[in-house]
Amino acid sequence: MGKTATPTPPSRLRSLAPGDPRLALPLYTLSEAARYLKLPSSTLHYWARPSQNEPLVTTFGTRGGAPTMPFIGFAEAFVVKAARDAGVPNHRIRPGVEAIKRRAGGIPHALASRLVYTDGAALLLAELDDGDLDEAHTDQRQFRKAVESQLKLISWADDGFASRLRLPQFEKAQVVVDPGVASGHPLLRRGAGVRVKDLVDSVRAGDSAHDVARGFGVPVKEVQEILREA
Repeated sequence: MGKTATPTPPSRLRSLAPGDPRLALPLYTLSEAARYLKLPSSTLHYWARPSQNEPLVTTFGTRGGAPTMPFIGFAEAFVVKAARDAGVPNHRIRPGVEAIKRRAGGIPHALASRLVYTDGAALLLAELDDGDLDEAHTDQRQFRKAVESQLKLISWADDGFASRLRLPQFEKAQVVVDPGVASGHPLLRRGAGVRVKDLVDSVRAGDSAHDVARGFGVPVKEVQEILREA
């Protein structure tokens, strides 16, 4: 279970063990991850498999349509998207990510660590063009607020790395991605949890939203929101 305790200082951050399931297990295809993150699939492919630069997010090699992205890669993509949505220009995202890596002393996957929560907004801000001074200060305040609101949706394990995150596109329903539950696929956080896919599949099979809500013990407004986003 993720925690929101005192952040892990960069000096105490340690590399993830190679066998850590958050890193070692491929859970998502890039198309699935893009859909869950509300990203164009081409954008996530560019972050994961650029033609020239180092990848921004972690994936394994192509596997003939099988999952290639572990949870840590998904968390990294979540952070990059948060910066992008807050207004960081595309050409500034990579320098911002590299600044975070430098701050972590080169520890792999720092983009999916608590360092992002403590220093990430400031480091990404440093990579923005200044422009007009007053306008820049206003933009920076808005940027920091936007990024921090997204990063609060990430839960952290004791080792300082992401352990679970909540998808921001859902307002009424608390939909989480937890690598230890439902193979990391979106889950409605109610009771033991209900897979979003099961709700959607039931409606596609012909059940009404009200029937699905009753059957799974979920408020109908949450089912309706999930259907809209799906």
